[in-house]
Amino acid sequence: MSKKSGKNIELYNIRQNNLKGFNAFIPQKKLTIITGLSGSGKSSLAFETLYAEGQRRYVESLSTYTRQFLEKMPKPLVDRVENIPPAIALEQRNSVQNTRSTVATQTEILDLLRLLFSRASTRYCDQCKSPVSHQTGESLRKEALSHLQNKKFALLARLAHRPDTKGTKTHQRQFITSYLEILRDQGFGRVYHGETKSWFDLNEPAPKNLSIEALYQQDLYVLIDRFNWSKTNAIDDDQIKRFQDSFDQALKYGHEHAVVLNLDDDTQTVYRTGFVCRPCNRDYPEPHPHRFSYQSPLGACPDCNGYGYRLELDPKKIILFPKHSVSAGAIDPLEKPSHQSAKKRFIAYLEKHKIRPNKNYSQLIDEEKIKVWSFIEDFFKDLEEKRYKFHVRIFIRRYQSPVVCTTCNGSRLRPESLKYLFHQRSLEHFLTPPLGEVL
Repeated sequence: MSKKSGKNIELYNIRQNNLKGFNAFIPQKKLTIITGLSGSGKSSLAFETLYAEGQRRYVESLSTYTRQFLEKMPKPLVDRVENIPPAIALEQRNSVQNTRSTVATQTEILDLLRLLFSRASTRYCDQCKSPVSHQTGESLRKEALSHLQNKKFALLARLAHRPDTKGTKTHQRQFITSYLEILRDQGFGRVYHGETKSWFDLNEPAPKNLSIEALYQQDLYVLIDRFNWSKTNAIDDDQIKRFQDSFDQALKYGHEHAVVLNLDDDTQTVYRTGFVCRPCNRDYPEPHPHRFSYQSPLGACPDCNGYGYRLELDPKKIILFPKHSVSAGAIDPLEKPSHQSAKKRFIAYLEKHKIRPNKNYSQLIDEEKIKVWSFIEDFFKDLEEKRYKFHVRIFIRRYQSPVVCTTCNGSRLRPESLKYLFHQRSLEHFLTPPLGEVL
C-alpha cells in the first residue's frame, strides 16, 4: 500500500502468517476496508497484526495489578508499528441476542458512558435552572449553621401521613387524637401548625379547629429543639453539638426533612436530604447507571420500551389501491376471506355516514377519509384484543411500519434521563452521531 498524506497507522515489513514482508499505511479516523481472496491474509493483517499490536500496547500502559485481569496477545511479526491507537475487535459472527443491542452495547462502551454519567453528570432544576446536588445530613447541617448566626429559631420535624378518604369525620378526629398521643408518649411536647402559625401543647387536648387535613397536607410540625443565638457572639462547642444532634433527629422524624422556623418572623427554611435542588427544594432521581440504559426499565423510554421507534399503522400498506373503490379493493385488510364480516360492517358504516361505497378512495374528501380511517383504527383495536393468537400478531404486523418515537425522538431513553448533562451534553449526543463523526 502506498503512503498517503496525513497521519497514518504505519506498519513495516509485516510477516505474520502468510503475509510476505510488505509495508502498510492505513489512514486514521477513517473507515478502511481490507479485501482479497480467501487465504490472502486479510484476518492476519486486521486481527493478528493491527488489533494484536494495538491491544498489546494498551495493556502494557496499564498498571501491573490491572494487567493480571486482561488477556495479552502475542507480539505480531512486524519490524515497526507507528501511530497505532488502542484497538477494539468485533469478530465476524452474529452474537446479538437482544434486539436493543447496538455497537455501543456490543463493545461495552455504553457501560463506560453509563458509569461516567452516573458519577460526573450534572442535573439542572426544571424550575430555577440551578445545579442539583446530593444533600447529606452533614452538608445540610453546615449550611444551616452558616445562616443561623445571631438568630432565634426552632428545629421542627414535618409530620406526614397518607390520606384516608374513607373514614368519617368522627374516625378522622379519633385518628389525629391518637396520632398526637403517640407523639406525646415518645417524649415530644409541642406541635406547630403552619397555616395558623400557632403552637399547642401535646399534654393538653388538641384544638377543636384542628382538622386531619393539616396532617395530610404536611402542615403540622413537631418541636425538636429551640435555640436563642440572637444575643450570642460566639457559639460554643456544646451548642454546636446539641444543634447537630437535634438536626439529625429532625431529619429522622421528618422523613428526611428538617425545618428551621425563625421565631422572630415565623419564616420557614426546609432542608431535605437526597438529590435535591437547594434554592427551590425539589428532589430528583439519583443518577444511577441503570437510569442511562435503554435495556433497563429505569432508563428505557416508556412509550417505545427502549427501541427508539414504535410500530404504527401504515396507511400506505392498508390503502394499497387508492384508485379502487373503498368497498372493493382499496382497503387491503378487509379484503381477506377471514374478515368478510368486518367488511360488511364497513359498508354499513359508509352508508350510515352517507359515503358511497363504490367511490374511489382517492376521490374522497378529507372529512370522508377521516371517517374511513376511524373505522380502520377501530378494526385493528378489536384485533389487538386477540393478540395472544400468533396468526393475529402476524396479521397486524403486516400493516405496521416503524416510526420514530415522539417521546424520546429515537434516543431510546426516558426524557428524564436526557436531562443529566456531561459538559452540557446529554447521553443522546454521544450515542446518535454517525460513525464518521465518532471516528
